Parts: sequence; structure tokens; C-alpha cells
Amino acid sequence: VLGMSELLLATPLDELQRGYAASIQHAGTHLLRLVNDALDLARIEAGRLELDIRPFDLMSMLAQVETLMEPMAHHRGLAFERSFNLPGPV
Repeated sequence: VLGMSELLLATPLDELQRGYAASIQHAGTHLLRLVNDALDLARIEAGRLELDIRPFDLMSMLAQVETLMEPMAHHRGLAFERSFNLPGPV
């Protein structure tokens, strides 16, 4: 799914199609993270998890969550808002 969406994004698409393809790619990435999280949980339970602590872009991650979740909320007649109050720069 990730490879095909990447190939699709490399082709000429209109804005709506590009948005759909990007959503597919983000959803595939999210699914991959869920699978990796499940594997990490198994490692934790087995006492074999090694942490990889590194910086990440929180604002980008929140934007991706919004991109994935907002359409589902809208489909159910719900509003989706991204709101946070952080103590300092992230």
C-alpha cells in the first residue's frame, strides 16, 4: 500500500486525487506504526524492548492525526478540533 501510494503520488493528479492518495499514504503509515506498536508491546512483555529516543516533529504528527481522523469524525456528524496548550516550544 505504501509503495503503490508513493508511485501514485509521483503521477500527474488533480488536487482532490492528490489529497486522496496522500490520505492513503498517511493511513498506510499509521497502520504500519500500529503493527510496530503491537510488536513493541510483545517485546515489552518479553522484557526485550530497547528504546530509541530521538526528536520528532510534534506539530507534523498532530497535523497527520487530524488529516486521518477529521474525515471519520465528519462522516459521523462530529466536529474534530486540534487544540493544545504547550508550556513552551516543541
